[in-house]
Amino acid sequence: MSSTIKTVAFLIPFVARSPVTSHRSGGGRRCYRFGPASAIKRISRPAVLNRLPVADLPPTPRPVRHVASAPGTSAAAVTLALDDFCVRQFDDPEYAGTRLDWDKVDFEARVNGEYEARLTAAEGDAGAVLKDGYAPFCKHLFMKNFIPSATLTTLPITPDNEHLLRTKYAARTEKELPVLTRFFPLATVEAGGQADWLDVILYSREQIIKERASRPGDEPDGAAGEEAIAASMGDAPWRIISVKAQEVDTELPMQPITVMRNALIGEGGSGVGIQREAYEASVAYWKDRAVVL
Repeated sequence: MSSTIKTVAFLIPFVARSPVTSHRSGGGRRCYRFGPASAIKRISRPAVLNRLPVADLPPTPRPVRHVASAPGTSAAAVTLALDDFCVRQFDDPEYAGTRLDWDKVDFEARVNGEYEARLTAAEGDAGAVLKDGYAPFCKHLFMKNFIPSATLTTLPITPDNEHLLRTKYAARTEKELPVLTRFFPLATVEAGGQADWLDVILYSREQIIKERASRPGDEPDGAAGEEAIAASMGDAPWRIISVKAQEVDTELPMQPITVMRNALIGEGGSGVGIQREAYEASVAYWKDRAVVL
């Protein structure tokens, strides 16, 4: 404590009990005289402290700004980290699905901001914020769409457009086996408008490590084995692996081929076996729909 503060602390009890009169000195300074206990005016503690020199006051803490940790940026403490698998939606102009023409760092920051705000409103109950997916390691965060390029990429199949359907073998990554895909060429149909919702699909950190370790050559930076892969990743407990633009804030059935691929963890799947009810629900939804590529 500085000498100034010590002096003020000593004077406050005396000042609070004493009347104060003042007069101008010959040099123009105002002088104060403290009288007996029959006070006619009191100087409060805040009034005295307000006269302290700025150097004697404690500094005002500055808010800490957290920067997102998207791939290729400096890591920071976030709960939902953008995974490499999702980066193609930002960087690949030929991506077959929801295209995200947006800054990756800002996207990750917005998603985490939405999550933290809802978590606070839910009094820390993460289960009320993240919705269950098709397996325990999969969660969903549904948020209002703020990206103009995130348009609807699925159309109903009707008698008027079914002749426009095309098929091809396609793979999501260079390391996956191509599968037969049915689609509408973008140049032949009118694509849907901007979606109302974004389905931010999350996988647990442990699941990502498990999948990468099961596929030789899929480890980042040459890491081999689960421990090495874990060391090459950040500490975020959840990874953003995909974003879907859609009209509703609920999970939509994945395509039947995705259900099948998930049963083969070594071929790009998650290792979850085929569940008949889920597969039939997928067929019921997709038999009358196709993606726009």
